[in-house]
Amino acid sequence: MSVSFLQPWFFAGLVAVGAPLWLHLRRKKPSQPRRFPTLRFLEDPPVVLPNPRRLQEWPLFVLRALALVLAVTAFAWPYFPGADEFMVKESRVYLLDNTLSHQAGGAFERMRERVAAEIRGTGREVQLAVVELGAVPRVLSALGGDKGAAAALVEGLRAGSARGSFLDGLRQSNALLSRALGERRRILFFTDGQANQWTESTGGSAFLKGVELSVFTSEWGVTGNAWVAEPEVQRVVFGEKWVVQLAVKVGRQGRVDRTQVVVSDGGRVVAKRSLDFGQGEDQRVFELQWEADPKEWVRGEVRVETTGDGLAGDDRVYFALEPVREGRVALLTKSAFVRTALSQEVMRGRWNTLVLDPAQLGKAGPLESGAEVLVVDALYLQSLEARTLVGAFLSNGCGVLLLCNKWSPVVAGALRELGLESVAVAGTGEPVPSRVRYVFSQHPVLKPFTGQDYGSLGELVIRRTHALMGRNAVPLMVSDRGEALLLENGGYPGRFFALSFGLERADSNWPLHVSFVPFVDLCLQNARPAGRIPAEAAPGDTVVMKVPEGRGAETLWIAAEGRELSRVPVVGGMARVGMPVEPGCYEVGYGTSPEVVSRVCVNGSPKESILEKGPEAGWIKGSRAEESSLVKGVHAGEGTGGREARESAARKQTWAWMFLLAAAGVLVAESLWLSVRNLWRRRIV
Repeated sequence: MSVSFLQPWFFAGLVAVGAPLWLHLRRKKPSQPRRFPTLRFLEDPPVVLPNPRRLQEWPLFVLRALALVLAVTAFAWPYFPGADEFMVKESRVYLLDNTLSHQAGGAFERMRERVAAEIRGTGREVQLAVVELGAVPRVLSALGGDKGAAAALVEGLRAGSARGSFLDGLRQSNALLSRALGERRRILFFTDGQANQWTESTGGSAFLKGVELSVFTSEWGVTGNAWVAEPEVQRVVFGEKWVVQLAVKVGRQGRVDRTQVVVSDGGRVVAKRSLDFGQGEDQRVFELQWEADPKEWVRGEVRVETTGDGLAGDDRVYFALEPVREGRVALLTKSAFVRTALSQEVMRGRWNTLVLDPAQLGKAGPLESGAEVLVVDALYLQSLEARTLVGAFLSNGCGVLLLCNKWSPVVAGALRELGLESVAVAGTGEPVPSRVRYVFSQHPVLKPFTGQDYGSLGELVIRRTHALMGRNAVPLMVSDRGEALLLENGGYPGRFFALSFGLERADSNWPLHVSFVPFVDLCLQNARPAGRIPAEAAPGDTVVMKVPEGRGAETLWIAAEGRELSRVPVVGGMARVGMPVEPGCYEVGYGTSPEVVSRVCVNGSPKESILEKGPEAGWIKGSRAEESSLVKGVHAGEGTGGREARESAARKQTWAWMFLLAAAGVLVAESLWLSVRNLWRRRIV
């Protein structure tokens, strides 16, 4: 068995063995005697030097040289390469895809058992880790962990409903291999190979240098899939009736029979309807309305029932609406129609109105009174107090509805400060009436008007407008002359809506239209500060929730049907909450109080419902599972794994410590020999 040295350059220290000998032998007698006047003042006779070319203490020299040689050999760290039978030859990371699409046809369960079996079958020369790809990559077992425990963790995994990134999973696996001991480093990626997962990640090949990648793709074995996703709900009022409006996407892929949509609220089935797709139609928006008590929570789900469905995890979504909470609106407008629409007779239980006095704006405190939205005429922007009030509402996260019923240079300057440009030009000619031509029908303010319940917005006649535009403004309504009639101006903590005309009869016929009161209500509802807790989240996401200052809570909890799932601390009025990985409707509360203050619906991504396999992206040319070959285009390099493995194996051997101990023993023997010799000489003398 050959011996090797981990740090052979330490043998340069053996030069020190010859140094004392060389210094001793190079000494010579003086070549010429020196004359001295007299020696009578010297007490001792001169000592005759022995021959400097002869060693007198051979045993002492040998002991010291041997100690030095042993110490140098110890620092060179000798080891026998074949002595460690457990030396790591390969480091391997198993990356298991546990996203929603992998549930189709039981593919995840089959791949899970395969991974667990492979882990149990690896030898001691293989160092392995396991990473689960969910919403974020999660390390189940780190490199060097117990393989039996790692296999048990894999077998205990449940099929997930989240959507994760292939690129993130590979980066996490590569990070684990950066400090691996094996001379060969590999990533074994077990996935369903979903096409849209490969295409959404780009430019990631460089980080895989020195790592071999094998991609094993499971087969779904399904012929079709029906799915439902992205529910949108809101409350609207019809006279004395409160109605919940629901819109949800329903889709199909492949061979799917007639689909039946079932909507339930609080466990009660609201509707069960068949949905027929047209020729070549793979997606539709299903809409429904039903009456609901405004004082109660709306907690429901939408599910699809069909035959030939290959993925059950995307067959239902959840939604929730909090009880109607009376808002407070401040009015700084001359429009009698707006004041009537927001009066207690019309909006009792919906809005509490605070009418501001223009002469008392400097003294009034609408924000202190709890007002959430301000309705203001552009006429009042000529006042510094009114401009300050608008800025205070927006900067504090409250809403503003601006009615542009007046144009002047001062108003134009005020609009410019708010991020809007007035392109209207004052003139003496009669204004040309216009009609609503385009509507952003997916916006929550205007979506209820796409049906016939509130009348058609195309019936509106706008007689006088002041065209507006802005860099951060989104047009929500556009006239047949191309002018923006309603804009939402971004860039503020609060929501800012602007109408390019006033709400008087001289400006338009909208105040007399059936859609007027619902529009004012919906506009104010969407302008008021948003809830501190989001209504919807994705499985496994981390959501930041804001806790009101008055609560004084130190913790925030998430529960399902009264069973607490998690509790997180509140720091600075904010809590970072990890959402459950299972879809559902979850309750949120503060501190030790059992009161449910909000609800969060966790729904999966509709992208996971597209069961299409695609070629691996250009940055990661993959091979199929049946090929059992390494991925082409990703070349393995030498890396540092081999050197680290040899170093680790060498340091596990104790030969260096044995040599160092022997050197110490020789030095002890030298000291004992000197002590005995000195005692012997004294005894003779």
